[in-house]
Amino acid sequence: MERELELFISNHNITPESENGRSYVFDCPSCGGKRKLYIEKETGRSICFKAADSSCPKSGSPVYALSLITGLHASDISKELFDHDTVLKETISFDQPNKTQSSDELQPATGADLPLDFTPIYDPSSIDGVLYLESRGITRDLMIKYGLMYSPIMRRVIFPIVMNGKLYGWQGRAIDKVDKGFRMYNMPGRWKTKTLMFYSNLEKSEYAILAEGPISALKFAKAGGFVASMGKEIDDAQLDLIRSSSAKRIYLALDRDAKDKVQLIASKMRDPRLGEMECYMIEIPSHRDDFGDCTYEECEQAFKEAQPVNPNDLHINIEAKSLIRTKLR
Repeated sequence: MERELELFISNHNITPESENGRSYVFDCPSCGGKRKLYIEKETGRSICFKAADSSCPKSGSPVYALSLITGLHASDISKELFDHDTVLKETISFDQPNKTQSSDELQPATGADLPLDFTPIYDPSSIDGVLYLESRGITRDLMIKYGLMYSPIMRRVIFPIVMNGKLYGWQGRAIDKVDKGFRMYNMPGRWKTKTLMFYSNLEKSEYAILAEGPISALKFAKAGGFVASMGKEIDDAQLDLIRSSSAKRIYLALDRDAKDKVQLIASKMRDPRLGEMECYMIEIPSHRDDFGDCTYEECEQAFKEAQPVNPNDLHINIEAKSLIRTKLR
């Protein structure tokens, strides 16, 4: 990163207020703090130590800080610094497709899978996405923590799907009112059924909270251990990811119209051949439509009050369906 920053500063005739062996030091364009904005040479990490304004850089990529200093668009700075169309290159490994792999085998995305207009959520051009997420109760800290982005062209908040440091896909959520079928848009490909959003939360967690969508999942931030299936259909491969993690229990935080899936998932997670997991059901508070409408505290309390899925209910359900089929005949 040091060489790239050196070239960028030279090419754009930028003069730092001062410089030391570790960082370039600038006056902060946001709050006016004298010599408070630092850009670390080795990592590019930037931060305003005065942080008197909400738009001050906060321990992130150098792209936002340099856009404030130069007035250049973040996407142009990103391409110049990283020779890439996304700032995710700092934290995500992009692999070239392995021609020896089966076409059914999950492969990481490449840089070409991320459109050029994607900007990090802390970029000034992402403000519409930020305002939408804040209207849904998502804090800026969570936006930055999970690397959320924004597409000005699609007018969608972008949720990257990262597992083990590699990007496998992304899901875009429309910020405007659109027909339900157009609300979510996934990066093309077959990656979705084999991945989980927020997968890193399962590291060292004793349980997994499985929600459907990203907003619902993020509302369990106080409980931790949350992941999202990115849709109502939950694939066996996604359940296998949970089973192979450190989690010993699974908590289902599904929408009300997905309750018919609870027993099926519970039966799959109790398969002794694959490794049994305790299964719990988290109920949506009665005054809320779904978990995405809840507060963080409400989701945390609902998690604490989760009840184990009764294995006898599965047999009752099977017997009831069998009886219905018999009567129909």
